[in-house]
Amino acid sequence: MTVGVCVPLATMAASAAAQSPEAEEARIAVHIEGRGADDARQLVLTMVPTGVQVIEPEQFTGAIRNAGLPGPIGYALTSPSKRRPLLKVIHQAIEGAGIEAAVLGRLRARGGHLELVLLLVNDSGEAVVDEPVSLAGSEDDQIAAIASAIGETLEALAPPPPPEPKGPPEPAPAPAEDDVLPPPKPSFVTHRAGRELFDVSAGLEIGGRFFSYSDGMGNNLRPYEVFGVPALSLSGVVFPAATLQLPVASDLGLSVATMHALGLASRTEDDSMRFSTTWNRFSAGLVYRLRLSDSDRPATLALTGAFGFENFTIEPESDAGAAIADEIATAEYVFLSVGVGATLPMGDLFTLRPSFAYVGPLSGGELYDRFRAPSLAGIDLGLLIGLSVGAGFEIRTGVRYLRLFSSFAPEPGDRYVAGGAIDQLISIPLTAAYIF
Repeated sequence: MTVGVCVPLATMAASAAAQSPEAEEARIAVHIEGRGADDARQLVLTMVPTGVQVIEPEQFTGAIRNAGLPGPIGYALTSPSKRRPLLKVIHQAIEGAGIEAAVLGRLRARGGHLELVLLLVNDSGEAVVDEPVSLAGSEDDQIAAIASAIGETLEALAPPPPPEPKGPPEPAPAPAEDDVLPPPKPSFVTHRAGRELFDVSAGLEIGGRFFSYSDGMGNNLRPYEVFGVPALSLSGVVFPAATLQLPVASDLGLSVATMHALGLASRTEDDSMRFSTTWNRFSAGLVYRLRLSDSDRPATLALTGAFGFENFTIEPESDAGAAIADEIATAEYVFLSVGVGATLPMGDLFTLRPSFAYVGPLSGGELYDRFRAPSLAGIDLGLLIGLSVGAGFEIRTGVRYLRLFSSFAPEPGDRYVAGGAIDQLISIPLTAAYIF
């Protein structure tokens, strides 16, 4: 039902106009939640009269969070029993944002169509409008329904028109050079990639390894191939100062990623020897993100640096296997990497995340210790695509390709002779991610 209709707001607007010959613009917030919220917000904005300014959505979302409500308003907006504590939070948010009123709304399904529950709160914390509005029918019908609920109340906020001039109009003053620019959007916005506090993902990977020598001489250089290895993976990045709105620090993050293969075993081609096999990966490092726009879902670049390891160890299970232990491709890479990644929104549902890093191995383990003067380097390429399923959750898949290439300097009489080696490790993840 509608309470108070427009008297409190009209009184407030008239009082503000009386204090100044030229009435200032009233400032309000429009905050809509639920599926289809962006379209519903546009319908409400058509009700806003000239002389009333609507602040940016993120500015009011931050004010709500500072008032003690960390997430969406949600059920409290449609529940009469939650109305009193909700009005207290909204009152604090209105004061914190420095505005005169807030229009709140939540969409819900009713009888085969959407219904918009509208709550209009003034700067005294009173619910001036508290009414469900049916969004059935055409767009004109929907606009008329919303206008019936809040149109008159919003009109009361608009300042009165200026008096008719008695003489010729004075020329407009030139804009001052030090005009204040609008405040930038905050670094942290809930469930928004590029403005998140943290991003974590967990799930499965299907992996493979393809190792071979170049210019190898002798029968003691054994290649290795495997594909279709299942593995568990976990990764995440957190920006500890994201909520503090500090330059640089708010976009500096910590990253971690780990993987462990399941049920992996190796054997020779003739199946005469078998080997227990372990494959695991870990890295931790720093991330700095750069937003490429000021939109709600900005494209971002991420500069990365990490320390980590990637182990692929093969242990013989028999005496025959132990006899060739010095020939098999056991590797234990310890590395530093530097790279760049990107988060590229593709519409409302999909997000692309390409990445590239240069890998500088500090060591490669016993495989490379067999050769004279080994030189080792690598690249790490990745491409993920995420499907948003709502409330900050995504399903992600893609591919990660790590290529490590080496060269050796053998001399006559060496036991192991090869010009170099290439080790390729491939992972195809399928993970669930949560952005907050």
